[in-house]
Amino acid sequence: MSPNLNMEVKSMRTRKWPIALTALGVLLVVAVFIVSFVVTPAITKLPSDTDRTAVLSGTMQVPDPTNPTAMVSRPVEVERTIKSEKVAGNDALVSVTTRAFSVPRSESEKPLSETSLNFGIDRKRYGQSDAPGGGEVTDQQGASVFAFPKDPARDGQTFYDTTLAKAVPLTYEGNKDISGRENLTFKASNTGPVGDQALAGRLYAALGQRFGTDGKSIPAVVLAKMGVPEAILKQFGPSLPVSLVATSDVTIDADKNLGLFTALEQGVKVVAAIGDSTKPLTRMPLQILNVSANDDTVADTIATLKDAESMLRALTLWIPLALGVLGLILIVGAAVLWRRGSGAAPDSSNESTDSTNSKAGVEPSIRRPRAACS
Repeated sequence: MSPNLNMEVKSMRTRKWPIALTALGVLLVVAVFIVSFVVTPAITKLPSDTDRTAVLSGTMQVPDPTNPTAMVSRPVEVERTIKSEKVAGNDALVSVTTRAFSVPRSESEKPLSETSLNFGIDRKRYGQSDAPGGGEVTDQQGASVFAFPKDPARDGQTFYDTTLAKAVPLTYEGNKDISGRENLTFKASNTGPVGDQALAGRLYAALGQRFGTDGKSIPAVVLAKMGVPEAILKQFGPSLPVSLVATSDVTIDADKNLGLFTALEQGVKVVAAIGDSTKPLTRMPLQILNVSANDDTVADTIATLKDAESMLRALTLWIPLALGVLGLILIVGAAVLWRRGSGAAPDSSNESTDSTNSKAGVEPSIRRPRAACS
């Protein structure tokens, strides 16, 4: 092999490692951007396989069948299941199913009540969006259903109240520590017509069985027995209209960082407003529900939040930092190796010329010093 070719091969071998290290370093730096802008946002998105159930425990009061003027209380559990039914990009069709059960209950026991609603949810902001495939959903009027966006604001939050079927404004009440995580507490209290059609149907049916009507009216004679003056009843005729009015109180503890609802407390009182709906003659309590998230539900939510935040911390800080530093080290190391390889490569032009002359039988010319002029 000629000396020139031999030196070129050595030079190529010397430069191969710097090129490989540079390429690997660049890939690691690119990986930092992929982790930061692709992987990390996916962690805070609503998962496509979301299927979780929160349990709220408390009491429900209903009219005493043996004494219409009294209420009886029973312990209940309310299961609230949130499930992703369909996902397309950042849009999700999410079902929210609420079931109330008497406690204790058997596995085969049917719920006291059941309501199921579908919502179009933005998987990034957890607000309202179009449902995938144009599915039919409840108009939540821009309100939150089960979570706020990441790093939720203290002002301007709204919650979709399923009993009233409308968005209600939330008032920030302060911060609360729950199992070592800081939460923002919001409250709302509103009164209005019952908007939950399933609930209204059940209550009207119960009234109808009680008074022998469709539940949307009540005989005047019944009210007379309840002490309403006959002079007033004559203004309405043989029966009086009935409308359902609910007072709904809600307290929400939302994670300060991730926005997920950690705990929820609800109090709902439904009454039958008899007569003029704006100025009823009397109000008849039909159902009083007071429930709050039980300890197991809160603990599970906290554990989920801690796992998600640990992963986020790794993806937003430690992994990008490690990849970035390693990538820069490889690039710098490659540059050093490249310079060393270039500096170590000898100039083979003179050696090649001398070697050629030697093989041809020509001695290298020697420059002799000139004689000094006398």
